[in-house]
Amino acid sequence: MAILYFSLAIISLGSGSGSLLPCSLAFGADQLHNKDNPNDKALQGFFNWYYVGSGSATLLGLTLLVYAQDAYGWEIGLGVPAFLILFSTLLFLLPSSSYVKHEPESSLLVGCFRVVVAAVRKVAARVEIDDEFVNLVGADGGGGRFFHGRVGFDDGFVMMSYPTHNFRACFIANPETDINPADGSATDPWNLCTMEEVEAVKSILRVLPIWSTGILFNVSVTQYSLITLQAETMNRRIFPNSSFQIPSGSLNSFSLFDQFKARRH
Repeated sequence: MAILYFSLAIISLGSGSGSLLPCSLAFGADQLHNKDNPNDKALQGFFNWYYVGSGSATLLGLTLLVYAQDAYGWEIGLGVPAFLILFSTLLFLLPSSSYVKHEPESSLLVGCFRVVVAAVRKVAARVEIDDEFVNLVGADGGGGRFFHGRVGFDDGFVMMSYPTHNFRACFIANPETDINPADGSATDPWNLCTMEEVEAVKSILRVLPIWSTGILFNVSVTQYSLITLQAETMNRRIFPNSSFQIPSGSLNSFSLFDQFKARRH
């Protein structure tokens, strides 16, 4: 029994929702996203069809596959999904040479921690904004003077527009010590961050309320074992004298219909 539980845990982490679902959606979007020629309509269509395909596959698994397990045993019930996984893996690997592959960048989580640490270090600094310049006065009396104008991206350089305390992590308190004169990079990334890192943290904070609304939704739709046990005590025959009865595991499919309706609207 311990080996069974250990195997199920490895499957759920290595080849289940723990790795495939979060990566496949982002990987598919990378194939359609182009900074030079953005195609938002195609990207939106990809997301819609991705969830339609995912929901349809779940519906087939909860109906046909569950029926095969009940009617023909676990050999067929486990052999069919194993074959489908092997087939889909080969189908995914065949055109691998034509995939769009992005070079790995720095960790987003590390960048978020850097912004928090840099902002805390400069929490005592005083920001003064006039018509043309931003003055940052450090707690030790030091500071810097920076031009601010419209937000623009030119060769990776970002100008600040109406800087506030939200950009404290990317303010240069002392240009002589904070900036590397050789390449213009920050001497200490945990003390000086780029505006892109700050904007990434702000974007995550804006998304958190939307993300948190899905917690209760997923709690309600993942009670598969409870629904299956309750279905075992029910009369699942459609007609009184019929020999066919709905498999108890298939009753979980009813929770998918409201998801299809929500996706449609």
